[in-house]
Order: sequence, then C-alpha cells, then structure tokens
Amino acid sequence: MNKNKIALITGATSGIGESTSHKLSDQFSLILCGRNKKKLDELSNSLSKKTDVITLEFDVRDKKDVREKISSLRLVFLPLNYQAIGCQQFQQQQF
Repeated sequence: MNKNKIALITGATSGIGESTSHKLSDQFSLILCGRNKKKLDELSNSLSKKTDVITLEFDVRDKKDVREKISSLRLVFLPLNYQAIGCQQFQQQQF
C-alpha cells in the first residue's frame, strides 16, 4: 500500500460505511469489510483509482471468521492507523 495510513472499515458496502470509505480514500489506504462480495468488489474497483484497497468478506456477527480474517492482515499491514467499526465508532487505535 502506498499511503502511510491504513483504515479498516466494516460495513463498507452501504450507508455510513460506504460514505466513510469514499471520504477516507483521499488520505488512507483502505481495508474494506462487509458481507456482500459483489458490493465489496464494486466499491474496491471504484476506490482503487484513488488508493490501495483490500477487501475482506465476513459477517461481524461471526466472531471466529472475524478473528481469522483480521489476523491474516497482521502479517502485512500493521499497524492500522484508524478503524471504523460498523461506522458507529471512529477512533485512532494501534493494533
């Protein structure tokens, strides 16, 4: 990823999550998370013209799947600079 800051956004395929993804794409590389692979791919294609994008398909209600997907990122992308979880929370956090 070519930007110094990385944001992970869950619920990225619609509503506030999608809006947040567009807003942050000017300043951050993005890790977009959601349940709908088709929508994730469409959003990724759109935003990849502005920034580096990785998508993760999972349902946040499935804790095991969330742990596995997020853990797979630790090898390459830490530290994450910001997270937007369900876009109800937006905070700076080091992982």
